[in-house]
Amino acid sequence: MPAVSIKIDGVDKVLRKLGAVKGSAALVKPMEESVAKVREGMADYPLDWPENTYVRTGKLGQSWTGRVQQHSNGVTGKIGTNRSYAPWVQSQQFQARVHRGRWQTDAMVIDRLRPWIVARFKRAIDQALNRSV
Repeated sequence: MPAVSIKIDGVDKVLRKLGAVKGSAALVKPMEESVAKVREGMADYPLDWPENTYVRTGKLGQSWTGRVQQHSNGVTGKIGTNRSYAPWVQSQQFQARVHRGRWQTDAMVIDRLRPWIVARFKRAIDQALNRSV
């Protein structure tokens, strides 16, 4: 699926002040929390609708995974699925008309969780910068 992302202000400042290793280490926990929250959000199924003609297997919801990687210039979190049909169901860019208005998209989940995610990172950044003083 295409990438949907959130840019967090203050990351560069933490990396400069604490150094790459310590700075990115301070961002691992909020990234893990954010990846878990987005993964959970993507796994939510919509309510059934009366004209539904297929049997839900739950496989799409179960297939969402998340991964966090710490590297020299920060931390990245990735959420994904190995279901080939996922973009047609949950991608803002590729969602099929039949799923619109029923299934949430990747962009919808990110937009809904953005304030929660930004707050987690802001708190971690503030704590890291205050500890280093």
